[in-house]
Amino acid sequence: NFGDGGYYAATTSGYVAYKPIKGLEIKSQLSGDFRFNHTDDFIPDFTIDGAHEHNDLNHVFRDHEFNKYWNWTNTASYEFSKNNHNFTALAGATFEKWDGRNIEGSKEGLPNNTDLLRELSTGTVNAVITGTKWETAIESFMGRLAYNYQGKYYLTGTYRVDGSSKFLSKNKWASFPSVSGAWRLSEEGFMDSFTFLDDLKLRAGWGQLGTQELPSDAYLSKLGNNYYVFGDGNGNIVNTSEPSQVKNEDLKWETVEDINIGMDFTLLNNKLSGSVEYYRKNTYDMLFRMPYPLYSGYPNGAQIWSNIGSMKSSGWEFALNYRNQVGDFKYDVGVTMMSGSVEMTDLPSSTPIIYANGERSRTEVGMEPGYFYGYKMNGLFQNQFDINSHASDNGVLMQPYAKPGDIRFKDLNGDGKLTAEDRTKLGSPWPDFTGGINLSLSYKGFDFLANIYASVGNDLVNDIKDDLHSTTASEHNVISGLLNKAWHGEGTSNSIPRVSNVDLNQNYTRFSDFYVEDGSFMRLKNVQLGYTLPHSVSKVVGLSRCRFYVSGQNLLTITGYS
Repeated sequence: NFGDGGYYAATTSGYVAYKPIKGLEIKSQLSGDFRFNHTDDFIPDFTIDGAHEHNDLNHVFRDHEFNKYWNWTNTASYEFSKNNHNFTALAGATFEKWDGRNIEGSKEGLPNNTDLLRELSTGTVNAVITGTKWETAIESFMGRLAYNYQGKYYLTGTYRVDGSSKFLSKNKWASFPSVSGAWRLSEEGFMDSFTFLDDLKLRAGWGQLGTQELPSDAYLSKLGNNYYVFGDGNGNIVNTSEPSQVKNEDLKWETVEDINIGMDFTLLNNKLSGSVEYYRKNTYDMLFRMPYPLYSGYPNGAQIWSNIGSMKSSGWEFALNYRNQVGDFKYDVGVTMMSGSVEMTDLPSSTPIIYANGERSRTEVGMEPGYFYGYKMNGLFQNQFDINSHASDNGVLMQPYAKPGDIRFKDLNGDGKLTAEDRTKLGSPWPDFTGGINLSLSYKGFDFLANIYASVGNDLVNDIKDDLHSTTASEHNVISGLLNKAWHGEGTSNSIPRVSNVDLNQNYTRFSDFYVEDGSFMRLKNVQLGYTLPHSVSKVVGLSRCRFYVSGQNLLTITGYS
């Protein structure tokens, strides 16, 4: 085992609370999280085949990384009631800080490959050492006022102001309000005739939250390493630096606006409960890292963080839970389901379309963000006649380098040529709906828990097909039985291209729906079986309760994804 390492973490928390008068509580809480991990790796020198498989220099590598997180939260809350009017007021401030550092080094040319000599100090050539540190912080101030009358009518308002070190001074701070209300109909007199109804509440809410999910140095202009060739003949390599990131002084918080309307209910003596909710989420000033325009004169790799547009998502959420007891047997079954759609609503006029992942995904207004984009395949060419038939009106072959067994790509715009204009939407990474089932059973001392999660309608890119099916200029293994699964004669396959070390037809380099598959799945996420000893037994050994259990995670996944 040439790779080794370790991970260590510690979490601590403590608070002080003081109640000077009735209803008033002043609280200060401090918590911290500390994480350290290290990695040691070694690559030996070896010779299997002197011409092809060998490594002339052994290599040792070591990395240390340390991260800290602090959270200091101070709140003052006051509760009071008068004539069935109930109030709760809260004011608070939170200070959070993340920082860390790492250092890594490597060397080559160790005297030999023995365990004792796998240290940086024993390397003799090609020493490399790098390291960096990072730091980010957030300050937040918040106030909340909650009111209810007779436990029937509820109204809550919140206002918070957040400041992040990731933004420059003019956009460092942003405010985010929210308001919500509820009406407990089951407390009204006109509901008394509905005896099967234990609780019924209507609710609605609106609110905004800020997002600052970007690197701590996004506000800086940075330099990266590069080189150029200079001089006569073959020239000399000259190392240099170039802009790799351009600062954006106008960068600001991304804002997420949530709107929801829902109903919660409990029926049949609290046996059946559930909720129904319609939600809409609007995201404004989305944070995105964009390539800098070529006309700016910056290198092709220069990028800039920007607030580029907005998107919306909306849908329904359902939850239903039933619990009951028959003798010593108790059971609790819950079902949840969420459906929704996502759509880009705005992009800057300078960038109406955003490509990513080598133009394999595309984002534009009116469509879901990041949908898969490429060519559509129309089976495989089974013979030369198929190839000759796939031509323009003038008889010009659309795929002149194709051989029987290659992918036949569709000419979607009908111009008789296969170009980038024939690319289209191939699928979406967003599911149509997600859901879950929670099951809890118990009988005397035995108990059983299970959680099932499902996602339906989302697509996935099976990019590993390029490794497991393609043999083009490669020296790696492929899937077992590929010669029989791939096309190897007329009618043998219409989905997996022929095996060849030359891919002039671009079966694998031209992104198409050959890679896109239905990613729907159902997974047994958690399962647990336990037994609790009777109290008469556990107290013998001085225990108030003793439970044995066995559990597993992700034990079963059902999917058509290959």
